[in-house]
Amino acid sequence: TTVAAARGSLERPLSDHDLEDKLRTLAADWRSDQDVQPIIDAVWALDRAEDAGALLRFTVPVER
Repeated sequence: TTVAAARGSLERPLSDHDLEDKLRTLAADWRSDQDVQPIIDAVWALDRAEDAGALLRFTVPVER
């Protein structure tokens, strides 16, 4: 089988939904109780954010 452009490549990028699902899957493998929705929301709002560092603060796990 020949694949001209792999899914997720520049020629065949992932959809926004696929990117969000990938983050959820990877985060669940790392820490299943981590709520990644604030990270997703911050990424999609990054172009309007006054402080880009706020996004990074969402990536630090909260001890429970």
